[in-house]
Amino acid sequence: MQQSDDVRRRNLSRLLIKQRSLLTPQDVGLPQQTRHHRGLEQEQVAFLSGTTLRWYSALENGELSEVDPGLLSDVATALRLSPEQRTDLFCLAARVVPPSLSHRRPVPDPCHLAALEAAEPNPAILTDHAWNVLAANDAVADWFEDPGTIEPHDRNAVLWLFTGTAAARIADIADARRLAIARLQIVYTMCRGEAALDALVSRIKEHPVAEPLWRDERASLGPGFSLRRVRHPQHGESPALITSTDLPGGLRLIVCLPRHLPRHLPRPTTAAAGVSAPLDAGI
Repeated sequence: MQQSDDVRRRNLSRLLIKQRSLLTPQDVGLPQQTRHHRGLEQEQVAFLSGTTLRWYSALENGELSEVDPGLLSDVATALRLSPEQRTDLFCLAARVVPPSLSHRRPVPDPCHLAALEAAEPNPAILTDHAWNVLAANDAVADWFEDPGTIEPHDRNAVLWLFTGTAAARIADIADARRLAIARLQIVYTMCRGEAALDALVSRIKEHPVAEPLWRDERASLGPGFSLRRVRHPQHGESPALITSTDLPGGLRLIVCLPRHLPRHLPRPTTAAAGVSAPLDAGI
């Protein structure tokens, strides 16, 4: 347990320090500094979040045994954290299960499906908190693989990264796998005993490629997005931005934004034109 706590504190510190280093005083409405300094000072984050320097320094160093979720929310706002980074902060610092992590299987509603349609012609999927794919737009099949052709128990975004198809479609697949496992480890720390996550982790531990990554305590979180190189089967390789956003109701929207889009993919004019119906859970 002590070892697990050390990893948690290390990831918390990395998350806060990295985000603090990416912001400037001008970004957050503070006066410009007369001397050159990269990023925000701890004092500035404490001021912006309405806390003390001593408290924020202890938070960043992982020294607080109990953290008020309200103060964490203020820190997340001060550091301009993305929704996914905010979830990571709560899991790492307060051991609080994010409200969006539901213990029942969520069902996409018309608004969720509209979000998939709006992402066209970029590939986008909706998953639950355990990365089980619930729905996808047509571009997913064009760029990666049609989730509807995958067996229901294998229809998982993390597990898919360890398939041959994923290795063929994502050039930097090793980095994608490491980041996915690191994020799963953080969520699982807070949701151990939740059926869907337990099932996913059990399969990860049994996978010959995924299991060593799961045991690697050097795994760490990146920002709420990642940069990948994806391969379209007809149009070749393209750099792509991958974003992941937690939605109300225990859903997660993952969108791939390739720089080079095939010209033959028109933007649909209706939701039905570019979005599959919610996928059958097979249960």
